[in-house]
Amino acid sequence: MNKRKQLEPPEDIREAKRPAYSNALHDQQTMRAPSPSTSSSGNGHDNSDNVAIGSRDNTTEPPVQNDHSQNKHDFINCLPADVVSDILSRLSFKERHRCMAICKAWSAYLSSWQGMWREIDICLEEGASDGWLQWIPQFETGHKIRQLRFFGNSVQMKKAFDALEQRGHNRIQSLVIGSFYAWDTVDISPAEQQSSFSGLMDLTGPSLVNLEFRNAYFPADVIMDRLFPVCKRLKRLICEMEYDSGSPPPDWSPPDNATLPCLTELLWSTEMVLPLDKFLPRCPNLRSLTIESSEFGDTPILRRLDELCPTLQHFSCTDTETIGSLDQIKPSFAASLSSNSSTRKYGKGNDGLRSIYIDQVEALKDDDIIPLIQRHHDTLEYLSIHSDAQLNRYWSTIAELGTRRLTTLDLSHRGPADHLSNMLLSCPLLEDVTLHYPVTTQIMDALGQLKQLKRLKIHEGSSDAIEGALQFAQSCSSNGALEAVNFAHSRFVTDHVLTLLGSIRTLRTVIVGDCPMLTTLGITQFIEKADHIERLGLYGLHAVTDQVMEAIGNNMERIQQLDISRCSSVTDRGVEQLISTRKATGLKKLAVQGCTGIGEHTIYMIEKELGLTTPIFGMLY
Repeated sequence: MNKRKQLEPPEDIREAKRPAYSNALHDQQTMRAPSPSTSSSGNGHDNSDNVAIGSRDNTTEPPVQNDHSQNKHDFINCLPADVVSDILSRLSFKERHRCMAICKAWSAYLSSWQGMWREIDICLEEGASDGWLQWIPQFETGHKIRQLRFFGNSVQMKKAFDALEQRGHNRIQSLVIGSFYAWDTVDISPAEQQSSFSGLMDLTGPSLVNLEFRNAYFPADVIMDRLFPVCKRLKRLICEMEYDSGSPPPDWSPPDNATLPCLTELLWSTEMVLPLDKFLPRCPNLRSLTIESSEFGDTPILRRLDELCPTLQHFSCTDTETIGSLDQIKPSFAASLSSNSSTRKYGKGNDGLRSIYIDQVEALKDDDIIPLIQRHHDTLEYLSIHSDAQLNRYWSTIAELGTRRLTTLDLSHRGPADHLSNMLLSCPLLEDVTLHYPVTTQIMDALGQLKQLKRLKIHEGSSDAIEGALQFAQSCSSNGALEAVNFAHSRFVTDHVLTLLGSIRTLRTVIVGDCPMLTTLGITQFIEKADHIERLGLYGLHAVTDQVMEAIGNNMERIQQLDISRCSSVTDRGVEQLISTRKATGLKKLAVQGCTGIGEHTIYMIEKELGLTTPIFGMLY
């Protein structure tokens, strides 16, 4: 494998707490850091132009400004010190660094300001010289690093770790370590790397609250062995670690009698097998567990998850290969918990699982889910199951027990329609429902009885549900709270169904892209009633013509986003009429990608007026 493979740099990571459900679902995939600089001399000299600290605008000697310019822009001397400090604290490290280049006065002020190095963000090119080391100040100067994000290769990481240790920075609370490269072109021995990291953990571990490894080429077993003894205040741990494809992932177990007492959030994405039956009991306050593309060995994870970690509230499991051997339950640890779990009582939403997200877990069975449903049906708020397996018995379990708090349901697997409709009727508080399932009239009837339903997505609905869709639209028109529907690729969306949807005054989003039963007349009749719609997806419809575009401009006063991608019947004339129409002045986004009847000059006009021509609703609810 090419050792110079460049990875996409991670985005900026904030310390603000992420939403619990987004932690479990997705979220872990969107954290990125600033791009490294594109120039590197690698000459070994202290040339700060070769160092990327968020950008290439780095100089060691700030330019001297004349007195007139300094007086004109120097708000530092004009404002109270507390106001200046508040303003500077809102800037990123890169922005504060740029401020030092304004003038000598600003450079001197920022150099002595206590918050200058409180949050440091260093992203290095692979061949950068060592000038960046100056941005790790001496601890004795009073500059105390609280948050450090460092991206570089293994050699640069070792230099950073050694500098932090030598300069005594033992108050770091948030540490993010990552690499832009899958494997470093210049490696150091594992012993050197491990020794340097161990020294850093011994120094900073007692104060760390947040620790993240992003595409970091570290041996996960060594990392975890160092964390348990020293990181007693750690609350958030993210492990995204790479291994050389030539070496198998190691077996690992937590150190004896060691715990992470404050850990509340864990994201695990490494090739190392995580023994959950041994790991989870060592985290007595864990609330959120997200596991991506990792193996668990023979641990019966699902049916015993809450017993292994009684405090767990949010669980996400994606693309795992070995959840197998669930029948081989190890009685030694389960027996010690059985008495506690049988008598445990859940408080006012503080105890018990609140969200479960399972996506493509191999060999998933109903028996893996039912025990959790039985114990947590009163606390569960979010349930998402995506699987290629036939699952249906857990639907019956929910129908029998009911769920007092379930508000979000996302299903993509096979099962009997009557079981699904009975389950829907037992969840009266459902607000968001997504079904990748061949819905029937019976299911649509059940959905129409959900008085709290606000958002509904049905993917590839069949024509068998036309009658149910009509009844659903009629029920929502009279008494409903429906705000958004996404019926893309569904054959039950006829002109009549669409017209009834236009009568639902609470609706703000309608997506009916690639629905083959729609006609130009039906879409036009819908538009004449849909003056309250703000987001409309009509992509992939040959029935969308210039006449439809004119109707949108004349009737839809509140339209803000419109997606007509791949609508081949729309021409330049239709787009020009839409944009020039007085009632469409609120339009902010218009997607026309793949519209063969629209020329480049019209696309340029759209980009000039609205700034967007790419599909809008591809990832929208």
